[in-house]
Parts: sequence; structure tokens; C-alpha cells
Amino acid sequence: MKILIFLTITNLCLITYQDFKYRAVSWILFAMLAILCICLHLLFNQSWEDFGRQALINNIFLLIQVSIAFVLLFFKNNRKKVDMKSKIGLGDILFLIAVSFLLPFMVFAIYYLGSLVFSLLIYFFILRRSQEPVNKTIPLAGLQAIFLAICIIFSFILPDYILDMEWSYAINGI
Repeated sequence: MKILIFLTITNLCLITYQDFKYRAVSWILFAMLAILCICLHLLFNQSWEDFGRQALINNIFLLIQVSIAFVLLFFKNNRKKVDMKSKIGLGDILFLIAVSFLLPFMVFAIYYLGSLVFSLLIYFFILRRSQEPVNKTIPLAGLQAIFLAICIIFSFILPDYILDMEWSYAINGI
């Protein structure tokens, strides 16, 4: 069990490294993260039904988010073709899909919003000042991976206080 957590945190670190260094992440890391998240979920819940329901709800939530972003960009560009690749990377979406297999919906929604706030704060207060002005992209998947790793580590240190709702099934059962 602890090996799965260690492998998950290692995978998150690799995603962060690649996203910061290359502004791209190998899809294999996202596939490995998805498999690790599925294993963690099933190891502690042991219910395919819960897994399927939660993954479906989380992915519908993501689809709604991406659809809203697409519609907003469509109207912002005066109803012209929208280039989503320049706005959000495929890796960012693949990362969230992988994480959607681990967390129950309410925890996933809180994680999603918290990771976006964390990413914006880190970008505006640290990364934006330290990088070359040419690179204006945000390594969102990398920053969200850091945030998830921090949540997992803190759930070991303070298991009763961090994401206490239903998160503990995946972490505190170790």
C-alpha cells in the first residue's frame, strides 16, 4: 500500500519536472498516474460500482468545465474558430482525468478549485518573475501535481485535518 503511495508521489514529481522543464509531459506518465489512482481507489474502497460512478461524475464535471471554456472562448473570438491548444494543454486535461479516478466528487471539486488557486498564486508570485518574458504559459499539470503531492503528504502528517471528508479512504488506510 505504501509502495503505491510512493509510486504515485514519484509519478507526480516526474510530471512536475517534465512540465516545468519542457512545458510538455509524456502521455505515459498520465497513463501510469491513472493506473495508480485506480489501484489506490480499488485498494481502499474495493468497489467497482463506486469507482465507476465517481469516475463518471468527475469526468462529466471536467467535460462541463472544458465545454464552458470553449463556449466562452468562442464568443470572445467573435464566433470564429477557437484554438483550444493555445489556451489549455492536452496534458492539463489528461492529468485531471487521471486524478478523477482517485477522488470522490466533492473532494475532487475541492481539489480542482484549490489546485487552480494554488497554480495561479505560484505562477503570479514566483514563476512569472523568475522566467524569461517569452514563455507565458503556465505549467498547470505540474503545479496541480505538486498540489496533489502536498495534499497526500499532509494527509499522512495531519490525517484528521486535511481533506477529511472522504479523502481518508485513499490515504489513511495505510
